Amino acid sequence: MAGHATGHPRYPGIETGDALPISSMITRFLVPFFHGVCLDPRIGASSRVLPYVLRMFA
Repeated sequence: MAGHATGHPRYPGIETGDALPISSMITRFLVPFFHGVCLDPRIGASSRVLPYVLRMFA
């Protein structure tokens, strides 16, 4: 089983960055989501707003 990060021969390990389409998720979901949450189409709020909003949704 050497060479398999998951320990299973049918599911070889790949890096998380390769497995998740992060840039697509950001542009297609998170940006429009925060446009609506902040009620600001330019998202001109402080960078401190993002962690605050995420804590409130957790």
